[in-house]
Amino acid sequence: MVGYEGVFGLTAQLILLLIMSFMPCSFGVDACVINSAGMPFIENPSNYFRQAGENVFLLLFCILGVFSIATFNVTGVTVTKYINSLARSICDVTRTAIVWIVGILVTVTAGVNKPNYKW
Repeated sequence: MVGYEGVFGLTAQLILLLIMSFMPCSFGVDACVINSAGMPFIENPSNYFRQAGENVFLLLFCILGVFSIATFNVTGVTVTKYINSLARSICDVTRTAIVWIVGILVTVTAGVNKPNYKW
């Protein structure tokens, strides 16, 4: 059953991506993705793949993100198998708290000299 969860999520996301790729965006130019004809849309997957293909570092970080999520999921299954689901839930909450703390530290430290880092 666990495998079907991933298949369902992937299918739902692909359907939403297809729908949003053809929906015109009315949120303003800053919130929209502009296609090659200059029209604003909510999503534009071809633009994302083109940018990842042109920038080696962006592609590297995308691949590292996939491996990071895969490692986290394998670790979570192992923790659940050998300890219990409560320990896995505590790890999930701890991960969220650590990401939140790092984000605040980046904002406080880098945001002083570089206004682009302020949220």
